[in-house]
Amino acid sequence: QNGAGVGVGGGKFDPDDVSGDVINNVNAGYGGSGVHAGTASSKSAATSVPSSGSLDPVVDLPPIAKPPETTPAVSSSFGMDPHVPSVPSVPSERVVSSAAGSVSRVSPIPPPGRFPRGLLPVGVVTYTQLFGRDELGRIEAQVDATDVMARRGLLPPGCYHHSTGVRSAGDADTAEGSVALKRTKMFFGARYLWTREQMSQADARIAGGVRVDVPPPLRWMRHQVEEPLVGCGVIPRGFVDSIALNLYHDGSEGIQSHYDDAARFRRPIYSLRLFSDSRLSFGGHLFGNTNNDFFVPMPRGCVTVMEDDSYAANGIKHCVRPADMAGKSAALILRGIRPEAMRRARELLLTET
Repeated sequence: QNGAGVGVGGGKFDPDDVSGDVINNVNAGYGGSGVHAGTASSKSAATSVPSSGSLDPVVDLPPIAKPPETTPAVSSSFGMDPHVPSVPSVPSERVVSSAAGSVSRVSPIPPPGRFPRGLLPVGVVTYTQLFGRDELGRIEAQVDATDVMARRGLLPPGCYHHSTGVRSAGDADTAEGSVALKRTKMFFGARYLWTREQMSQADARIAGGVRVDVPPPLRWMRHQVEEPLVGCGVIPRGFVDSIALNLYHDGSEGIQSHYDDAARFRRPIYSLRLFSDSRLSFGGHLFGNTNNDFFVPMPRGCVTVMEDDSYAANGIKHCVRPADMAGKSAALILRGIRPEAMRRARELLLTET
């Protein structure tokens, strides 16, 4: 069990008290020769994290009442290993009294170092129900408005990158065979070089390919997403200085297998899934399309964390395939840039301007 900070309304997660908070701790069996099916211990939050209304002039929506509280639920399982019996469910936390009269609480989730033989944590934690349905609707309206700004050329050219493809049969809004927008990547606070053309430039390796010639994160990103996650202890205050928005317009084009370069990005890496359910695929072959080792489900509103010094962040590539999406989808990715890379990127910007 990873002691990630989480709570509702600004509380902190106590690894010895698992009631009423949200944590999905994903573990995969990894015995050195392969990875078995990924599994999760999951809990549902009792309430949504309160967040402020829209502060960005892009979209002005009225405040909406909070959804009703939900009942916490607990379930757990482990990746199957031939030597490990299945664990269909996890009992509730129990209170144990000692002969001396002291009372202690025992968590049903095993602490680090006590996973069944053949299983190791991959280092992915997912949080669900941190944002209510109405909060997600307001965030997604801001995403759409930001997309309109990019399409109209109201953002600097280096801030976004469009990918296009041929519209297939069955798409009602565009004629079959015409060119359609498939994916848009947008960068705020800092961007990074990643296309083949960008990486062929003579100065591509300076600052690890990090560049700061983009606008700062938009106010809605800070106030509607980052601040609620800081407030409930998921993200440390002051950690995030770069926010990327990956918008998959119809879910027909994903993102190929890649690492989040450790020379550029600090760990952990945080993302919020929007518009529809999806999943994160690890260890795929042939551009991530086949023989994936394990998956992490990402329902709409899920906050996914790839932890520091983890197998998921540093030991295996990840991707989002078209098969992992059910339609329009987006990921808001919150990162911290390595201080040395940020310093060199700022120096480069001063030199160039």
